[in-house]
Amino acid sequence: MARNKLIDPAYAHSRALPRPVGVWVAGVVAVVVVIATLVALTSRGGEQESATPPTDPGPTNAQNPAIPAPDPSKVHKPTDPDWLTAAPTGLVWRSVPNVVLQLPFSPADGPLKVDEAKGTATGYSHTPQGAVIAADQITRRLVMDSTNYTNVLAATTGLSATARANLEKVHANSDALRPQLGPDTPKHFTAFKVVSYLPNQATIQYAFPAPFAGSFSSNQVTVVWADNDWKVAAEPTDSKVINDLNGFTPVGG
Repeated sequence: MARNKLIDPAYAHSRALPRPVGVWVAGVVAVVVVIATLVALTSRGGEQESATPPTDPGPTNAQNPAIPAPDPSKVHKPTDPDWLTAAPTGLVWRSVPNVVLQLPFSPADGPLKVDEAKGTATGYSHTPQGAVIAADQITRRLVMDSTNYTNVLAATTGLSATARANLEKVHANSDALRPQLGPDTPKHFTAFKVVSYLPNQATIQYAFPAPFAGSFSSNQVTVVWADNDWKVAAEPTDSKVINDLNGFTPVGG
């Protein structure tokens, strides 16, 4: 299985060398290319921040539910038998401005602070479930939201100012890679697996239905706990095809 390599060794539990920024960019581009390929194929065949009301949450209707009201009482605890396998509590899927795929929201696991005018979502529970939502929310917004790219990069990644500036230069020429959603494209991930979890770092594997019966497209994202929140600080792995969901937790929606 491919390994996520951290950019900033301050977050690592070994003496791993820093990952060059360009490699992380390649990882992000790889995710975009995989999604774009999937679109083309399907077209053919607990600690938490204080709860803050969302700012400009975007459209809400029967097909696009409102962001759920925060409920910290439902945050999972390390003593729970399903601590590493439970799905985020009260999970809903929501379309947000400028992002192609639907994003996950939970009353217990966040995000608690949403500003769609800036494209940012922060405030995740310090749990495996919070990491699951954060890794997907941040990656999708970062890869797909060209309008608010700089805001998302600054607020939800553990990168230095220099690294962010370098990524912004690459991003300026990458809009052509952003995929469009086809009628049969999966709107969000189908299942997840917590590959590893520590209080300051988690790696999550996601599975999306692939256009071939019984198969799934899967990739991993690593997040770190910094500034009292989960942030993406590692390159996403290249997507691969898997044939079953053994060990994965399914999600509805």
